[in-house]
Amino acid sequence: MTVRYIKQNEQILFVQYRTKSIQICDTMIEVTELAAGELKNLLEQENKQDHALRIFVAGMGCSGLSYGMTLDDTKKDEDLELTSNGVKLLMTSEIQESLDGSEIDYIDNEHGKGFVINNPNAPKCGSGCSC
Repeated sequence: MTVRYIKQNEQILFVQYRTKSIQICDTMIEVTELAAGELKNLLEQENKQDHALRIFVAGMGCSGLSYGMTLDDTKKDEDLELTSNGVKLLMTSEIQESLDGSEIDYIDNEHGKGFVINNPNAPKCGSGCSC
């Protein structure tokens, strides 16, 4: 059985059991199975199984906000806690809306490998820049 939930200040805001959902807030971020597996391997290799993947605003570009990710074992009062595919995620409640519907994936191709956030809410660059 797949169970996903979102917690903020120790209060559960969203619960999903298989295909049925009870939504109490609007934010949902999906971690793909591939990304979850890679992250779990990384946490085990670094002996950081108690850590979460923290998502944060890393800057601003012509396509809007740019996000970063890091491993973190400290949940702050203003943090929103989500769990997807067995991976715990942390972020401030201030960025939750901009990430709604996003997917965290893992890529390994000729351009490199690593975790990426696919955000359907990100504005498209129309200036012809190479961002």
